[in-house]
Amino acid sequence: MQTMPEPFLSSEERQRYTDYYLDLLQKRLTWAANYAWENSRQPIALMEHMISWLQILRQSHLYPELHLSAISFIAALRQWPLHWGYWVEWEQELRFAVEVAATLQQPERQAEFLADLANILFNTGRLDEVLMVGEQVLSLARLGHVLLPLAEAGSMIASILFGRGQGEAAHHCLETLEREVTQDEIFGPRRETQFIAQA
Repeated sequence: MQTMPEPFLSSEERQRYTDYYLDLLQKRLTWAANYAWENSRQPIALMEHMISWLQILRQSHLYPELHLSAISFIAALRQWPLHWGYWVEWEQELRFAVEVAATLQQPERQAEFLADLANILFNTGRLDEVLMVGEQVLSLARLGHVLLPLAEAGSMIASILFGRGQGEAAHHCLETLEREVTQDEIFGPRRETQFIAQA
């Protein structure tokens, strides 16, 4: 049985198809990110799209021109995929987002993505990696002047240290964070801020 020869496409035609596909992916990413932000308080409306959204994100990995839109979409979803059981898939997306944010020199976003990654690692028992990732978060959060990742990472680090019987180191970690967010010029006065280590 003879097979039909593949149609010949000129370089211009291939480029036209590629541009069309990229434009389509870009529009899908933009729509998905906007939809996620608009429905952030209605997770059921988001959950039904998750499988197709993961497919779009995987496809976007292949095209550097889509990476910024992809991590904007990942930031819009944040921790929701974990509530729906997509732990493995979302860890992969967060690792991708961390790399892209580093390449684009966005320390604030990198700190946020790393803090989300540390949360997955913490809840799946990979505590040594949490300590390494957590230190990265602290450094980037201070550089980018972002408080929430700093607090999240510090709490996880202190919790691990307490669990390993290193109470003095854990207290020092929490005291340093408390001092930074209540007195340091980087974050400004936050007199009522408290850090509570995760149990």
